[in-house]
Amino acid sequence: IALSPASTLHRMLGYLPRSGQFRRHGRNPIDAMVIIVDEASMIDTMLMERLTNAIGPQSRLILLGDCDQLPSVGAGQVYQDLINVFPKATVRLNHSFRMRADDPSGAAILTCARAIKDGVIGGDSLVESATIEKLAWRGVERLDDQCDVSEVYGCWYEKFYEQHARAT
Repeated sequence: IALSPASTLHRMLGYLPRSGQFRRHGRNPIDAMVIIVDEASMIDTMLMERLTNAIGPQSRLILLGDCDQLPSVGAGQVYQDLINVFPKATVRLNHSFRMRADDPSGAAILTCARAIKDGVIGGDSLVESATIEKLAWRGVERLDDQCDVSEVYGCWYEKFYEQHARAT
């Protein structure tokens, strides 16, 4: 079995920017046994319609993603709607492999992410207030509401980028 290289949906569907058309569609379907789409929460209604029309009858579509992040820029929340309509066809990952709960910074990020998902925003138990000068740049830190974002970028640049540039 030969695997096709990974690509964007637009490339797989053969998007033609000048005409706005796609090479792959119902009369010219994608020739694949399985199509795996990552970050499916970002697919808008129009692109999902194009994708499902271009899938041949022998193909299986597997959608991966996190319905709690990266919504589509275009109209619709197709991935979330599919999960709501077909809950038995959904598998949820309940353990983060990006952050370690035994690492204080990772635990803080996981706690904050869960709180945001549950609709709890702010709260001193989740985040530590800090000024730009006191930032440790790990875990979760909350800056004063009056903070200028450009100052944060400048501080990050000084602490990380310039140190890395000097070390290499």
